[in-house]
Amino acid sequence: MALPKISVPIFTTELPSTGAKVKYRPFTVAEEKILLIAREANDADQIIIAVKQVLNNCVVDDLDVEKLPTFDIEWLLVHIRAASIDNNVEFQIRDPDTEEIITLEMRIEDIKLHRNPEHTNKIKADDTYTILMRYPTIDESIKLIQVLAEYSRLQSAIKATDPDSSERKKAEIEFNSFNKKRVQIEFDITIGCMDKLVGDDQIFDFSDSTPKEVNAFVDSLDARAVERIKTFFETMPILRHEIKYKNKKGDEKTFVIQGLNSFFQ
Repeated sequence: MALPKISVPIFTTELPSTGAKVKYRPFTVAEEKILLIAREANDADQIIIAVKQVLNNCVVDDLDVEKLPTFDIEWLLVHIRAASIDNNVEFQIRDPDTEEIITLEMRIEDIKLHRNPEHTNKIKADDTYTILMRYPTIDESIKLIQVLAEYSRLQSAIKATDPDSSERKKAEIEFNSFNKKRVQIEFDITIGCMDKLVGDDQIFDFSDSTPKEVNAFVDSLDARAVERIKTFFETMPILRHEIKYKNKKGDEKTFVIQGLNSFFQ
């Protein structure tokens, strides 16, 4: 006789980016294994694969996970986890000053989406046209994080060498070479997030234009429009939670939970 299937409850939440309602179920043992393997691998690519697989498994509705902005994915992960395990989580951190191990507790439902009141995806290009931005996908966001991490590492490598040494020259060559790649990657992702151009009764889809045409349009933007695009990325919604604690010196400290990395620690 075949074993019976265990029924699971279905929950509903709203995507922060659009307000669309999405149905989901809790983790099963299968998803817990996927997340555990990704956590132990400690590799960004493995984490992305695990996140997509878990969401595709647990989201009941037809949803294209590949196109979701990162904060939508984080929102879904938090809600699925809250529905799957005890809402109260206990974990340990190491205080950066005293090196002591601190045990902290939090409620998963306390992790909230923070919205900057100045944030907008409507970028004024000039008096006639407005650029409508889309949010970076999880692949694009992780790529940016990796690029910035490598940029910081190479900067530190330069500072760690003697100014007149051959190691310094080698480090500077490596940094300059990577910096060109960094600028291009950031530029490509920025352009890729430009969705539509709206003006009067006209709507242009950037995906219908050639790369040459899009690049020419971007080159025509003034400094104010470029700054607005930069602000769009800097003020995007983010899931964040702060936990206050005291170390053994009695110092008041704050531990911040933010982003997918916190989820997989």
